[in-house]
Amino acid sequence: MRSAADLMSQANHERLVFGSHNNIFAQSARLSFPTTVKRIWIDVGAYKLERTRTELEQHAELGLIAIDPLREAWQTWPDDPRLIAFPVAIDHSEGVKHFNVNAYDATSSLAKSRDDSWAGRLQQTLEIRRVFALRLERILAAIPESLPIEFLKVDTQGRDLQVVKSAGPALRRIKTVQVEVLLKPAYEGEGAERPGTEQEFIDYLAQQGFALTKRFDVYTNREQEDLEFENRTWPQTSARP
Repeated sequence: MRSAADLMSQANHERLVFGSHNNIFAQSARLSFPTTVKRIWIDVGAYKLERTRTELEQHAELGLIAIDPLREAWQTWPDDPRLIAFPVAIDHSEGVKHFNVNAYDATSSLAKSRDDSWAGRLQQTLEIRRVFALRLERILAAIPESLPIEFLKVDTQGRDLQVVKSAGPALRRIKTVQVEVLLKPAYEGEGAERPGTEQEFIDYLAQQGFALTKRFDVYTNREQEDLEFENRTWPQTSARP
């Protein structure tokens, strides 16, 4: 398994994303964006940047943090200094974890697919890889205070609630949060490891000052949906815990 710094260098086309290094575990590390960047989007479970690539290409003032441990995904991301790639997973605890690569690789996840998943063969696990996992709060702490974080998209195939919770109090730095909610069984997990329910997302984000403002991408057979939340206290001036 390659070191985290080596992976960061490869995913970022050998750029030093922290100015002088690629050590994602350095406590005081701050991300280095071009001076043209005035606002930040974060894409967790970015895959092929379906939700965020257009915004990056059309707006020169946007900085994008794209996060996905699947190398088949991050190897397709553009070589753009406004895009900082994290080839890691995000979870409630940090360390080296097993990542399930599935037949349809967009469904790959830290969570193991259920045998009775509605997605069937698409979620058949073909390979298990070891990947680095970080808490989202580590990445949020590395974003300069001067840059507003406008948007967080989370699509991690059954781990979205764990990702959101891993932001800790720093979640309040973010204006808009979009998550995917599984409405039918697809991934295994018990207790803190199981996929979050719609109500759990609504309750937790309400505690953090967010209100549900939109439901969309509800599939015909109600397998999953996307929820969007707005920060009622935006802009947040006391962002850091």
